[in-house]
Amino acid sequence: HVDPNKIHYLPYKYQKFNSKISQQEAKKTLNLKSNDFVVLLFGYITWYKGSDIFIKAARLLAGQKNIKLILAGGQSHNQKHKKHYQKWYQKTISSVSSTPNLTHTSFVSEDQIPIYYSAADLVVFPYRTFMATSGPLSICLSQNKPFILSKKLLPYLKSPDIHTSLGDPKFSKHLFFDTNPRSLATAIKNLSHKKSLLNHLKSISARISKKRDPKVLGTKQRQIIFS
Repeated sequence: HVDPNKIHYLPYKYQKFNSKISQQEAKKTLNLKSNDFVVLLFGYITWYKGSDIFIKAARLLAGQKNIKLILAGGQSHNQKHKKHYQKWYQKTISSVSSTPNLTHTSFVSEDQIPIYYSAADLVVFPYRTFMATSGPLSICLSQNKPFILSKKLLPYLKSPDIHTSLGDPKFSKHLFFDTNPRSLATAIKNLSHKKSLLNHLKSISARISKKRDPKVLGTKQRQIIFS
């Protein structure tokens, strides 16, 4: 019903946090060692975000003493009053206390968010379904952090700014993992030993971030409207 020439694409702008805390300072604040490889999953504890997949992956990585995982998030505001959610939530986090390489923070206040992202060496998204634009991914991009995604999020590659930021399309095999604990654990372990690969993921994040800068998008929006 609409002429395709009238349709313009603009990506979701990233959320900017004005924090100058260094990674080493952030790790120290969170009682982590400077040589710890810190993996972050940020957001509400929900089934669709794969919080339980992350916890199980942490248990598989228990033998890797330098790998520390942080599950940063509390109960879902929309779901916490539902019995089925409470049952799943309690079952999911019951094993956290017996997983020494995993820290669960509960709800993170806005002023604390930059600390967790600054401390992270890798941000992961073990989502089971692609529902909407991810707020935690937006923050990740604003911090230029390396990230990996479950294959359920492969549709992100349809976003032109992400697709072009990969450089070599074949590199996407390093960006995605199967949506299960073992695949996630293997990806984390490999990246903890491959600094060059991790740096490449960081450069991808930085390139996407430049394309999603609010000022850049604002200029594009004005060009579309007034051209």
